[in-house]
Amino acid sequence: MMKKKGIHLLLLYLSLWVVTFVYFLIRFSGRDGSFAEYISFFFELASRTFILIGFHILFILCCGLYFVISHFVKVGRKKGSGTAWKQFSFRFLLPIVFLIVGFKTVVFINANEGHDFQWDHGAMNETGKANHFYEIDSKHRGASVFGWSDDNSEAIDQLIRANVEWVAVIPFLHQENENTSQMEVPESMESYGRRDSSFVRAINDLHKNGIHVQLKPHLWMQEGWRANIQLRDDREWDQWFESYRKNMLKYAEWPKKHKRSFFVWAPS
Repeated sequence: MMKKKGIHLLLLYLSLWVVTFVYFLIRFSGRDGSFAEYISFFFELASRTFILIGFHILFILCCGLYFVISHFVKVGRKKGSGTAWKQFSFRFLLPIVFLIVGFKTVVFINANEGHDFQWDHGAMNETGKANHFYEIDSKHRGASVFGWSDDNSEAIDQLIRANVEWVAVIPFLHQENENTSQMEVPESMESYGRRDSSFVRAINDLHKNGIHVQLKPHLWMQEGWRANIQLRDDREWDQWFESYRKNMLKYAEWPKKHKRSFFVWAPS
């Protein structure tokens, strides 16, 4: 019996990876890039610590569900399906419903500030074009936006309606942890990956709609926090700043290559 359950859990583990891979392909198949690039990007993501932790938490939850279902199937064989469904409903489904309803209730109570706010819809820009108020009063009406896609028209329309005239486009730089002596560096300053292409497309879409762009590279770590980088000596710091310089130079070349004007903000 234990051997049989072990095989089932192994099949469940492998099936979860297959489902995750298929979901990834469906999610990203509409973007620019070859099938080999998608596979390479998937394995790159799958090797990251936070992805692995999330996946194995999901696997543990699925294991728990497997044991619950196995238990009530056994009850059904011994006492009949009617008894099994009653026990399943009262001992499993009902407590989950109470937990969800209770959690939602607590969130609602904490989030409900109890004030009546009337939105002034007359402040919205319904012209479909950026107003360029910045040229009048030099005030930045901006937003940081993540998750650019192949079709950004709806998102840009919403930005224009909200009178946003400046947008921070945020590509991510990567390094393993706080003690890594250098961040990841592009293989070639001339080549563009799938993510680079999505940012270039977003910048072009924003400029076509009269919105100014600030390119804001953002350092992301698999473990730790970027404000706590601690290296052992000057040699490692030199390596880190050299990798930083190469990344920033690549982004600094974008305006010239794509004949677009935007600010490149170098994080400190």
